[in-house]
Amino acid sequence: MGKKKSKKKIIITISVFIGITMAVVYCAALFAGNGKKEDYDALLREYPVSRGDITAGVDGAGTLVLEGAPQNFNTAVKLEEICVKQGDSVKKGDMIAKASKTDAEQQLHDLRIELQKAEIALENAKNDKKAGLLDSGTDGGAAAVRSEYDAQKTEAQTDANAIASGISAMEARVGEIDERLAGIDALLEGLPTPMASVSIEETEQATLETAGFLPVGISELELEKAALLEERTDIGEKLTAEYGMLSAANTAIGQIENAKKQKLDEINKQNSINKQRKAIEGEGLSNGIESAQIEVDEVTRKITQTEQLLKNLILIADRDGFVLGVNYTAGSITTEDQPVASVGEMGGLYARLQVGQSDIVDIQEGQAVELNFDAFPEMTIEGKVIKKMPVPIKDSNPVMYGVDVAVNLDGLELLPGMTCSAQFIIKQVKDVLMLSNKAIQMVGGKQVVLLKDETETLYSQHVKTGFSDGKFSEILSGLDDGQIVYVEG
Repeated sequence: MGKKKSKKKIIITISVFIGITMAVVYCAALFAGNGKKEDYDALLREYPVSRGDITAGVDGAGTLVLEGAPQNFNTAVKLEEICVKQGDSVKKGDMIAKASKTDAEQQLHDLRIELQKAEIALENAKNDKKAGLLDSGTDGGAAAVRSEYDAQKTEAQTDANAIASGISAMEARVGEIDERLAGIDALLEGLPTPMASVSIEETEQATLETAGFLPVGISELELEKAALLEERTDIGEKLTAEYGMLSAANTAIGQIENAKKQKLDEINKQNSINKQRKAIEGEGLSNGIESAQIEVDEVTRKITQTEQLLKNLILIADRDGFVLGVNYTAGSITTEDQPVASVGEMGGLYARLQVGQSDIVDIQEGQAVELNFDAFPEMTIEGKVIKKMPVPIKDSNPVMYGVDVAVNLDGLELLPGMTCSAQFIIKQVKDVLMLSNKAIQMVGGKQVVLLKDETETLYSQHVKTGFSDGKFSEILSGLDDGQIVYVEG
């Protein structure tokens, strides 16, 4: 047991000695340069000054999109053969599909029979209209109603005119009275001394005084003024009554007009019902001519299209490109709404990108874009904004907006569906001296960096910076391309 303990102590002693020795060596190396911190190479990080581009922008991501041009017959056909499949490369003039001649001939035969029926229906509608089947031959009593109510209106208008004439006469008299009263007031104001009172019978004077019209000692002018005021008051009361009568007369005229209109509306409504009934009885001939003509025109159009089809049963590509999709199989019947296939030109490729709601306001049409495709990670491809969507992408969370970007393919084999990241350029400086912001410090309100002289001693250098994207800054003065800047720690 004693030997084992001795060996253990020896091992521990040796380990401690080795540890102390290594620490001493490390410290010696650390302070070998007279204790100058400038020589602690192991504690310094290096940042090179280089030349390049600094860009500030908005990030986005998306895929390449290729919209295809529809390839279709000019009428519905039964397909005999489909000559392409999705992904095929086609040239302008290549065959896309072939229509069935037998089906087209049968279709033309059926359309011609349909046209004959439509033309007969059109002729019948025209003949029935000439026969007057849609006209009841009477106005439903509208003329009598107009005569009756027009007579009532004439009588009421005569009464209203008489009332209006009386009102005009009374208003004219009021004007005369007002003019005379103004003259009396002017005379009274211009008298130098009071005028002599007129002689009035005591009973008459007492009556006037009691009524408030004749003050004691009233002059002739004052007596005339009082009489005029009394007359004006009487006329005013009559005018009020006459205005009421005129309003009632005008109301009566309006009621007659309304009653006439209501009665005529009822007659017109009944006439309309009668015409509709006649149209039904005449097998819908009221609007039959127009509808029959539309039917004739539509069938004629289809016949022309089918005749053109029979001259050329082959659907050919109208451009060079790639088949983006095929919507039918052989034996299917096409429609005018859904094309047989769609062909996209590679020159029509564009990137459809998504941008966050906080950044979309910084994007405008024509803005430059730099794209990096996953298929070519080392390359930056230039683009330009061609459209900014005004509404958010459906069900996006967080809210995102779509932006379409034209892409400069520059000979690259970019294909629909390829994914990319993008930066929308807000500001950019090209081919400038640049340095990482981590290497620039603020000392005493000035920007400084650490450099080494020819003796490997660190010293501070003032620099002047320009544009920065938050990671790198443009160096305007104080450094040269290729220099190394040091950061402690």
